[in-house]
Amino acid sequence: MKLALAGDTMLGRKVAEHLAEAPPASLFDAGVVEAAREADLFLLNLECAISERGAPWPDPAKPFFFRAPPAAVDVLQHLGVACATVANNHALDYGADALLDTSPGVAFADLRRGPPRWLPDAIAGADVDVVVVSPHWGPNMVAEPVPHVRAAATAFRTAGASLVAGHSAHVFRGVADRVLYDLGDFIDDYATDARLRNEPAPPSRPPVAERDGRFVVELGTGGGPVRPRAGHHRAQSEGGPR
Repeated sequence: MKLALAGDTMLGRKVAEHLAEAPPASLFDAGVVEAAREADLFLLNLECAISERGAPWPDPAKPFFFRAPPAAVDVLQHLGVACATVANNHALDYGADALLDTSPGVAFADLRRGPPRWLPDAIAGADVDVVVVSPHWGPNMVAEPVPHVRAAATAFRTAGASLVAGHSAHVFRGVADRVLYDLGDFIDDYATDARLRNEPAPPSRPPVAERDGRFVVELGTGGGPVRPRAGHHRAQSEGGPR
């Protein structure tokens, strides 16, 4: 089985401005789309609601609110995305109505105290050949997985996860035994960090779809090692192919 995996995918703000002026297919170049469609299943983390409803969540301590227009659905379909996770800290940025337009709901687990019993039970009880756990975990802009993330990854694998593919930090992290600690960012308009180099891009270009990182994973069911093949393609922004 071949999986395509992508990290944080934020289609609001400046990416949404691009979608208001250009067709959804213009966000990614042909190489990205081709690689995504090679997979039997493409899974990514959708770090925004897709809706025209709602208002920013009334939390004075929350600095960022992400909501994408309905055209974002066409972006995901163009890429061939089969599954988008929304269990992240931006799912309720525009309230319950916007979340319900995107997904029927999310589940929360405070991994800092260890995975709650229902989570490994759900992994162990899945009657399928392959179980992929894709958690949104740990602090942002930290180069290495923190201890509770490492512990949770071990618990997920022990419970029977075939692959653990995390996201949240906005930087790519290391790979352990069938664990991709962080897939980094796929597409967004986020600020860049000169040290962590989360999304290096020429300053003369608009910060839309500057770069994407993706994994294509060959995953057997016999317990052999996961074989990730990392790749980077330039996506397309207002200025043309990058």
